[in-house]
Amino acid sequence: MDDRSPKSGYSYEYLQKLASYTGWKYEYVYGEWDELFEKLKDGEIDLMAGVAYSEDRVDQIGYPDSEMLNETFYIYKDTDDSSMQCGDIASYSGKKIGTLKGDQRMTAALEQWKARHRADIEIEYYSDLTECARVFNEQQIDGFVSADNVVSSYSGITPVEKIGKQLFYLCTAKEREDLLSELNMAMSIMNEQDAVEVDELRNKYYTETTVSVFLSQQEQQWMKEHAQITVGYLADYLPYCDKAEDGSATGLVSDIVPDLFDALSGDYDPEIIYRCFDDQQEMLDCLKNGEVDFVMPVSDGKWYAEQEEFVQSSAVVALR
Repeated sequence: MDDRSPKSGYSYEYLQKLASYTGWKYEYVYGEWDELFEKLKDGEIDLMAGVAYSEDRVDQIGYPDSEMLNETFYIYKDTDDSSMQCGDIASYSGKKIGTLKGDQRMTAALEQWKARHRADIEIEYYSDLTECARVFNEQQIDGFVSADNVVSSYSGITPVEKIGKQLFYLCTAKEREDLLSELNMAMSIMNEQDAVEVDELRNKYYTETTVSVFLSQQEQQWMKEHAQITVGYLADYLPYCDKAEDGSATGLVSDIVPDLFDALSGDYDPEIIYRCFDDQQEMLDCLKNGEVDFVMPVSDGKWYAEQEEFVQSSAVVALR
């Protein structure tokens, strides 16, 4: 790759966003991670993205006050395997869980999780993810550990347990205290003023993975008991929702709801019934008495949700 090659990825877009505050112009240096980190320590490059925190590195490089990203580690299992259940430590008894012996972050996370919960598992160590995936597919092990953004291309697996996380930083060369000070100021402003955009960037690269369908045992049981889902929506509330002339739902509600279920793992494909309401209070009353399973749109407001006795999801639409 050279400076004429198109670039993309979380770190690249994050750097571009920072540059909108600092006015920085970048000269890119290419190489393997270890090679680039040595250049950062020697002051041959000024900035490096995606550096995990380590006490050993504090005296070698400059860490900013805030991380640029955190990576989460999960135990993955076969989608059809119901023997291991989230939060049920006893269900892991006797299970063989694979990890990468060369990745201290994931291996340490698994070993610490095992010790913390006194989980009766056997840890198997492999040289790389390809080998680990092979023995997993051959059913020689029951699960394996990986980061949420690494296994997105693998099918037939489901995250079953979150075991830890790792923070990553955009670091500076040690002698560039001026750069570190400017970086801290820019990140502080960006995280406060552009929090929504930063979240969108993270979601773009790090939530469209198998982890985005991480469901608890209780949620999976609910799905089994609900082959039919009734969705309440408001009339004359475009672009969010409205009732078409033929009586069908239209607007964002008819686009978003099917996508929610398509994003889930497995073969859950409920029948979706849309019910239109002219009044929001009537819609919420029907939600409380179980006539509908969920409703949209409802504005964000914790006090309002408490008074009306409903639970809010994460935001599905953000206005700027």
